Amino acid sequence: MDADCDQVPVGAWAKGQKEIGVYHLAEIMDAVEPYTLALYTKVLGKSVEETRIGIEHVRRELSTKKNHLYVNYHFVTATKPNTSGSAKP
Repeated sequence: MDADCDQVPVGAWAKGQKEIGVYHLAEIMDAVEPYTLALYTKVLGKSVEETRIGIEHVRRELSTKKNHLYVNYHFVTATKPNTSGSAKP
């Protein structure tokens, strides 16, 4: 079993990782609203309108190129053990 941790940029600012950064930014922009709405309205008791205004502020901040953000992703890989009783060639 192997474990690896990679830093993935948020946005197209990182040299050599622009494409994955663009995809990651799009993923985060799509995820901000559902996660934030659930937390702020159900747990914190904020109104939907108030929360949507906050979400727009977050999206604006994520879109600026002044913030160089990374997210750590942990990847764990393994191979299925050989259970047939024969050795690998």
